[in-house]
Amino acid sequence: MAFGNAQLARLLPEFMARYPDITVVMNLNDRRVDLVEEGFDIALRLTAQVDLQTAVARPVGRLRHALVAAPGYLACRGRPQTLADLRDHQCIVFGESRSATWTFMVDGERSPLKVVGALAANSSQSLRMAMLGGAGIALLPTYIVGEDIAHGRAERLLPDVQPLGLFGDQLYAIYLQDRFLPPKVRVFIDFLVEKIGEHPEWDAF
Repeated sequence: MAFGNAQLARLLPEFMARYPDITVVMNLNDRRVDLVEEGFDIALRLTAQVDLQTAVARPVGRLRHALVAAPGYLACRGRPQTLADLRDHQCIVFGESRSATWTFMVDGERSPLKVVGALAANSSQSLRMAMLGGAGIALLPTYIVGEDIAHGRAERLLPDVQPLGLFGDQLYAIYLQDRFLPPKVRVFIDFLVEKIGEHPEWDAF
């Protein structure tokens, strides 16, 4: 839902202007939908692994994550210099438990770090708002915080390490296997690849 609200909704007006004969019905939820039973032409999934039997998954964009905090928080609490320093900071985590494991790529190796959050929420958008308000350090997808980093509302921390998100590093378009792909599905997927791709606009920072 966070991706749909933050990015997909703003792209739809351009798509609709380009293809005025196509009607769009956007259904936002975080569950895995059944394309056949629920009558969807296409689904977008943020996932680390695609396991499909009757559908096709096409990568349409790269997903990246960033460790971020508001300038006001850093002014009061200081800036972490290493991953270990995060244990001495207020972290805000995704999920329903204050305990979370953040994973980073360091020198080509996966490095997990267990943190105990000062705040936990099952909404990336809620965590973003709390982070911008100075509640602590958050690990968030850049499609949520990229513009905040670019405009100085949030600061990217420890840029030499690569955070790994819970849902992988690819956005996939999922559609049914069919010998003849409907033109409306084809042009929508091509549009997403054009507008998102390997270097999406929100990663301009």
